[in-house]
Amino acid sequence: WLLVPFGLALLLMQWRSRHAFEQVRLHEHEGRQRLELLTQCMFGLSDVPFLMLGLLVLLSGYRASALLMSLRQSSCTEWKRVLLLHTSSLLADLPFLICGTTVLCSWRSPELLRALCRRGASAADIRYEAASLFALLV
Repeated sequence: WLLVPFGLALLLMQWRSRHAFEQVRLHEHEGRQRLELLTQCMFGLSDVPFLMLGLLVLLSGYRASALLMSLRQSSCTEWKRVLLLHTSSLLADLPFLICGTTVLCSWRSPELLRALCRRGASAADIRYEAASLFALLV
């Protein structure tokens, strides 16, 4: 009776359930089946935090397309690493997003937009101009 909730949890985790039930069917001994079911359920539960991180990146908007493209190009075993990479990039962008939002809410927003949209400029030049505009604001 204790394994019924684990089996139901696996059914809710559709991305793992097919593989999990294939693994359970491979074992003829009932004890081995239970152990495999528990193992697969734990693997599924360990996926949940990564899915939440992926949802956070998707909800950010501007990094969603890069995340989806990276997930398509990566193998099935690398998806957790890709999600961690994009989440850490989003967290690294957070202070700059706050600074940019502050500048965009000020009278200096046309200058910032011109600096960010300037064609032919290197990324370092754009960052330098955006930082100097923020320093002028402060």
